[in-house]
Amino acid sequence: MSMRAKRGANFAQNAIPFFVFMVGGSYGISVLLQGRNDVRDAKADVTDMRAMPQTQRVRSKNRAFSLDEENEKTLEALGGVGKHVEMIPVPRPWEEPGAKRRRFLRRVRGWWSGNG
Repeated sequence: MSMRAKRGANFAQNAIPFFVFMVGGSYGISVLLQGRNDVRDAKADVTDMRAMPQTQRVRSKNRAFSLDEENEKTLEALGGVGKHVEMIPVPRPWEEPGAKRRRFLRRVRGWWSGNG
């Protein structure tokens, strides 16, 4: 086998896989970045009313959460009852008065009963 034939075989053996990986990787990166752009676009606000209705619905669902708006929606859903309702936060069990003392006494009782 001559040197020229060996060089051609070496090129085919090395260059073809290189080009296949290069083209495949380029396609994979474009698909990955397009998905990222689609997510970013879906989270953006709709300012163009010419956008597809499906896109507008998705974007309206991804609005930022506002507690005040949710309270207003809840009061509207209740109807006339909302005038007499006051929103009061419910205390968590560890925020209630005497919670630390009850927890301490429970541990002490566990020591005396042999469970601690």
